[in-house]
Amino acid sequence: MNLRYYFPVAALSVISAFGVSPSFGQDNAPQLLDGTELEYTYSDGGAVVLTFYDGLLKFRWIAGPFEGVTGEDLAYNARAVADDIFLVNWHDLDGPSFVSLVINLQQNTLYSSALLGYQTDGELSLFDEATIERLER
Repeated sequence: MNLRYYFPVAALSVISAFGVSPSFGQDNAPQLLDGTELEYTYSDGGAVVLTFYDGLLKFRWIAGPFEGVTGEDLAYNARAVADDIFLVNWHDLDGPSFVSLVINLQQNTLYSSALLGYQTDGELSLFDEATIERLER
């Protein structure tokens, strides 16, 4: 039996049996950060410009090991977890990548957890902290 196939099907069956939607009843508000642009820098010198618009986001690595890598028109989920602290994620099927961020605008910090290029020879897991250098709202 292929467990990679079985587990998701079994999980969805259990979820369906209890009448819970695949979003697990959470109220995500992708438009929550629309109109916001951040520039942040990781400890290794990698820097990113991240822009939220129309329930979508775009990013551009402007320095560091991923300099020049871009993405745009990616749907995102966002949730305020406290005043000016947000949990954000997106799934780039073309990448393929899944990224989660905790954006703390109170302390100008950003925490990331990402799986980049999953199921490829170049798969990479990131777990890092960055400093927000610029914020426009």
